[in-house]
Amino acid sequence: MAVERLMAAAADALHPAVLRAIRMTIDGARAGGIEVAVCGELAGDPIGSLVLAGLGIAELSMDAGRLDAVRLALRQRSFAELEQTARRIQSVLAELERQRQEEEARRKGQAPGQGTLEPYAGNFGAAQGS
Repeated sequence: MAVERLMAAAADALHPAVLRAIRMTIDGARAGGIEVAVCGELAGDPIGSLVLAGLGIAELSMDAGRLDAVRLALRQRSFAELEQTARRIQSVLAELERQRQEEEARRKGQAPGQGTLEPYAGNFGAAQGS
């Protein structure tokens, strides 16, 4: 996924749909024996780097000015903690999105789930036996 730099502020890199797409990319690449690397703002953000590492991304590329903060964040946690944190974040974000969709459906007079695709349901870690 790529986002035009001028539009980056509008992109929500930790949105459940984005995290799900990243998870699916990782799973598909692993099935084909391909490594996945992430470059850009999310990789250079200490919180984003923790989520990416927890999802299984082993290679992050970022602006040199962000290296120290990202290294510090990653060194303070074990890989198991990162995986657990990534699952928790995905779960919370998916629940928030579900609630948002329900509220939107109520405002439109629809039953929850009616007229929506609800793309955020599911177990993000299922492919890795989590």
